Amino acid sequence: MTEPIQKTWPEIVRLILGRYDEKLLREVVQRFLRPRNQWPVEELIDRCVEAFDNTVLINRRLK
Repeated sequence: MTEPIQKTWPEIVRLILGRYDEKLLREVVQRFLRPRNQWPVEELIDRCVEAFDNTVLINRRLK
């Protein structure tokens, strides 16, 4: 019997965001990160994953 593959939280977030349609991803990122530039999709995903470690940013967005 094989063991299930364990993924880390950032890997799971990356997989989920990678499945989003580009338009939806940009809308989500706009509300979460408020980017000023038009970034490539892969960079948007990278920045979102990095932002999940920033508790201050998440707290501000949830208020």
